[in-house]
This record gives sequence, structure tokens and C-alpha cells, in this order.
Amino acid sequence: IAELSELEWIEVLPLLRVLNLLRNPVQEQTDYWLLVIFMLPQLTELDLKKISVEEKVAAGNKYGPPPEVVAAEDHRTHVKYNMQQPQRVLDSTLPGLDAPYPMLVLVGPLACGKRELAHKICRQFSSFFRHGPCHTTRAAYFGEENRLDYHFTSEETFDQMVKTGKFIATYKYSGYHYGLGRDTVESIAREGLATCVHLEIEGVQSLKNTYFKPRYILVVPRDKGKYEEHLRRKGLFSRPEIEEAISRVDMYLRMSQESPGYFDAVINTDELAEAFTELSHLVKLYLSLEPPAAFDNVQDTNSRAGSRTQLLPELRLSPRGAIRSSSASDLSDSSAKNYPRCILDLLAAQPGSVEEASLQRRLAAARQALAGKAPPAHVLLFHR
Repeated sequence: IAELSELEWIEVLPLLRVLNLLRNPVQEQTDYWLLVIFMLPQLTELDLKKISVEEKVAAGNKYGPPPEVVAAEDHRTHVKYNMQQPQRVLDSTLPGLDAPYPMLVLVGPLACGKRELAHKICRQFSSFFRHGPCHTTRAAYFGEENRLDYHFTSEETFDQMVKTGKFIATYKYSGYHYGLGRDTVESIAREGLATCVHLEIEGVQSLKNTYFKPRYILVVPRDKGKYEEHLRRKGLFSRPEIEEAISRVDMYLRMSQESPGYFDAVINTDELAEAFTELSHLVKLYLSLEPPAAFDNVQDTNSRAGSRTQLLPELRLSPRGAIRSSSASDLSDSSAKNYPRCILDLLAAQPGSVEEASLQRRLAAARQALAGKAPPAHVLLFHR
């Protein structure tokens, strides 16, 4: 065997466990060991050597990584390159004491209406949101405008932006690169507005690794026949692109069902006008622009949102969108602040034995310092 492609003839053997390719020219190829393990995951022994679990994981992560691994690697890349740049206080960093920077992310399959919905929401709530166009290496479709719908750029420019830490999150879809620019979000935050973006699921997986805590709204068609006709009528996509987009509808719905809480809400986009009405109502709920009495219980919320919209109960009545000013009494009273759940857990947590011992040592050191008996500085280096 001289080429790895020849192994395709034995990939269909599910009971194959032991394979010996010693003295075959294929062994001279780069990454031969991991490639064979990846192509034949059922193997337990290769070339008279046992295959470890770590080697199987390494082969999978290198040649067929799951989306979560790809997103984590992208995030690590952006953090690394961003840390190499001059650091400054970001406008999106804690605009208020009670909430992280507000973002609204519409996620869904190709041409499902998320771009149109994002623009409409930003026009209706212009005092709260502004659309943040992503960068992309694909060409503009008919009707799309540069800097309004996307920042259309070349592969070279995109790579240069990655290496200079310009992106918060990036992803690859249908052979093209997409990225949410840091300057895009910061320019919107500088005006005191929240950012509204639309992404594919790969972009959401990357964004979830960052410190941002957006609202993720899944906008997805339920009628696949109507959705397919809509894509064909546009005349912008090839047959493989249409087939892939239709297959991803089931993937989105399955993810929503199998991972409760991954999306904050799910909206059916079979009828775009109705979808916008539901999304508009949902945004009003998040921004507390509706009378509080209208949302006394979950059933009232469901009836107002309509059966086409699915909401998470714990997120319905906790708006996080608008940046509001607080009075001095609110700022001084921590109980009145709407901290995120993770911060509340930290504030409410009781100190453990190690933390208690550390506090006691600090108190003892403070008493010694007040009494003029502070130990030498080098002694403190060995205190735990």
C-alpha cells in the first residue's frame, strides 16, 4: 500500500481490529499513524502496537474535530493574538454595575430571514440596538451592501485581522470565513447601544467561549418544503448549498430540544411578518418595555408570545437588554442589583475551611502590623 486513499477499501469492515502495514510505503507519509487511526477508528492495534485512547482522541481532534473543539481553538487563537496588542479599557466592558454588555444574537440556517429580522429590530428599537455586520470572505449576494450587511473582505485581509487580534469570534461555513469584529462591537458600545448580530450555529459556538453573555434567539423555518422553495426562488444558491441548508434545519431543532437553555427562545420563520411580530414582542419583554402586569405568570407570556415562539421560563422575566442609569441608593444596595446568576452564587457562597484559615491569617497579620510587630516581607512569601 502506497497511498492512504487505498484504505477506503477496508473502512467498511466493522469488525476489523488489527492491522499490520509494516514495510508498506504508506508508512513514510507524514502523520501516517494518526491518519490511519482516524480513517479506521475501529482498530485497537496497528503495526503490532496497541492504540491508546489518547491517540484516538488526538486523531479525531486533528482530522475531524467536533464543533466545540473547533470553536475552542478559534477562541484561543483570538485571545492569544489580542493579548499581543496594546491593551486598553473596552467600551463594552461592564457598561453598568448590574449587567454585562447587552447583545442580541439571531441564529439560524441559510437565508432563513435572520438578516432581515436583525435590520428590522434595529430600526424599531433604534434607541437600544444597532446592527453589527460581520466580516466575511465570500462575495456579496444580490441585494447585500458592504458595511451594512457584511464587511466583505479578502482571505488575506481576513487572516491579517485574525493575527492582529481584531476578532471576537470567527467561524467557517460553506467554505467561507466569517468573523465578528472587535471594533464593530466597540463602536456600537461607545454610543451606549447594544449590538444585534446574526450568525450560524458555528459562530454561536465560538461566541459562547467569550466573556459576552448575549441573548441567543433561534429563528428557524419549520416547513422544510416551503423553505426549500424559498431558497430556490432566490436563485443565489447551488443545489448542494440548498440541500445542506435544509438538512441543518433538523440539526438546529434537534440541538434546541436536546440542549435546553442553549437558545433563549425559538421563533418559527415560515411567515417572516409573524416572526418579526413575535421577535419584537420578545425584545420588548427583555427590555421591560411591556407593562409588568402582562407577564404575571408563564402562561400569560406564552399566550402573548404565541405558540410559534418557545421561551425558557427562567429567562422570560429577566430583561438584560437596555443600559439604564441607577440612583445612588441602588448602587450602594447590593441586594437591589440584578447580578448575573454566576455572580450571585459567588456572593452567596460561604467560605470554606481553606478560605477561612486564610482570612484568619490576614487578620493576624493586620493586628501585628497595627501593633508594630509586622514580620519581615520575605516571610510572607511562604505563607499560604
